[in-house]
Amino acid sequence: MDAERTDAGQDRAAARNYRRVLRMLPRDYRRRRGEEMLAVLLDLARDEGRERPTLAECWSIFGLSVRTRAHRPLAVVRRLGLAARRSRS
Repeated sequence: MDAERTDAGQDRAAARNYRRVLRMLPRDYRRRRGEEMLAVLLDLARDEGRERPTLAECWSIFGLSVRTRAHRPLAVVRRLGLAARRSRS
């Protein structure tokens, strides 16, 4: 029973730690993919007996955040361009 309680506490702590790191990602990205990413990261952490993200995981999520934010303005411009073309037709 104590082992189960300890495991549950570790799972909650790991989830809290990984959610904190995932906050680097844009909110809409997290809304679409956050739970799936969290599940994968928690599975890996559980298999390795960790409660905290590795430095490599943090850098990877940071890089994804930068790439996601860098492509966002381009997507907005494309959408606006398509809307302008449609209104002219």
